[in-house]
Amino acid sequence: MPGRPTIAHHRYPKDNVKRNIDAKNSDTQTVLSTMIITAAEQQTMNYYMNVTNFAKSDIGRRLYQEIALVEEEHVSHYESLMDASATPFEKLLWHEYCECYLYWSCYMTETDPYIKNLWEENLQMEIAHLHKAVELLQKYEGKEWQEVIKDGEFPAPISLHENIDYVRKILGDTVQYTSVKD
Repeated sequence: MPGRPTIAHHRYPKDNVKRNIDAKNSDTQTVLSTMIITAAEQQTMNYYMNVTNFAKSDIGRRLYQEIALVEEEHVSHYESLMDASATPFEKLLWHEYCECYLYWSCYMTETDPYIKNLWEENLQMEIAHLHKAVELLQKYEGKEWQEVIKDGEFPAPISLHENIDYVRKILGDTVQYTSVKD
């Protein structure tokens, strides 16, 4: 299914940079969603940048390069939403909290007992990392984690499922949209 024409997809970089969120005054789901979408776009960009040279034809390499550049724009766009005023240890705390949230989501929604156990093991490792981030925040910035993350309650778990119909509907309804400079 065709998406937005490439000519309308690329934008001047300044149009992709948006106002960042204030993590201290944003709800937890907003901060986590910003971090998750940024990481997903970064991973997608890295994938296409790495597979470009493996394409067997020049047209394939050019296609992958084009996709990688579009993904780079997405990374810049979503990364610009992240709290620019957060300190390095606040960012570390959010990073570890986000990883715990993702493993917890996988654990909570997994139905296969063997795989569920693997998610739980990974969650326990990430919880240990989160505790270390809390220690570092206290040691080097004299802050309690509650000053950074309002509460320790996770939002509802992410549920991964097929969304082909949803994506097709969004593409069909928004193919004409482009970024409007703020």
